[in-house]
Amino acid sequence: MGRDKTGEIRTCLCCHKEVYIPKYRLETFKFCSRKCAYSYKAENETVPITCKTCGELFYVISHRRKLQNIAVNLAIINPLEEKFSET
Repeated sequence: MGRDKTGEIRTCLCCHKEVYIPKYRLETFKFCSRKCAYSYKAENETVPITCKTCGELFYVISHRRKLQNIAVNLAIINPLEEKFSET
């Protein structure tokens, strides 16, 4: 009746949940949701940045480092800073 499924079952890099991935997404699949993608990147792909205005050190996800040269959104980034200060 319906179409045959041509994709595969893959595991999310963040939550390790197994999900069905359609064939067209097999090459690019890493995460089951945007929430998992952000959580994983916040945990594994952060880099320290020094604010050009005040000199304060803060952390951003690596692909945003060119956008975040000033600690304007420090309240949003603060949870990442707390994570690094504990270790």
